[in-house]
Amino acid sequence: MHAYAVQDSTGMLKMDAMENPIVCRPNCRRNWAGASARSPSTATPARASTS
Repeated sequence: MHAYAVQDSTGMLKMDAMENPIVCRPNCRRNWAGASARSPSTATPARASTS
């Protein structure tokens, strides 16, 4: 058994819906969805091109 590499998480935000029991208002949800759509995903590393 050996340790696995962990990426640096500086500046990242862990998002987990189960951790926040507070319901967002509709305008908050729209703003959040818009900001999320404009931001690149960091949850999954980019895969190397095979072509």
